[in-house]
Amino acid sequence: MFCCRFEPDERVLKFANAGQNRPLLLRANDKTCAELDGDGLILGAKRNVDYEERRLSLSPGDRVLLYTDGVTEAQSPMVNFTAWRACARVLNHRNAAPEGIMSAVLQDVRAFCGPSPLSDDVAVVVLEVC
Repeated sequence: MFCCRFEPDERVLKFANAGQNRPLLLRANDKTCAELDGDGLILGAKRNVDYEERRLSLSPGDRVLLYTDGVTEAQSPMVNFTAWRACARVLNHRNAAPEGIMSAVLQDVRAFCGPSPLSDDVAVVVLEVC
């Protein structure tokens, strides 16, 4: 599970990770992706676990891509789609609206797999700071 809360007045994203894929951060003025890393044990693996809450200041135009493991584990005959392949796809569509980015990533995952069926759920959410 990845849990986050955006504080719009401060433009701060607070988040914790319990073993989920690390979301990708795309800064408005940068042409790279950064993973939002937060240390945390997989949810439910152990009782009484403390999860680190991280804070990240965001600027207008910054975007956060959240996705399920069905995206990164989607397979062509020999390789997985991977988070960095998702990053490259997002960067190719960085000027699109959030809905366009989500649609492009989903289309790219389906094209990457070819005729093979997806073996897991696939979900993509794009948050954009205004």
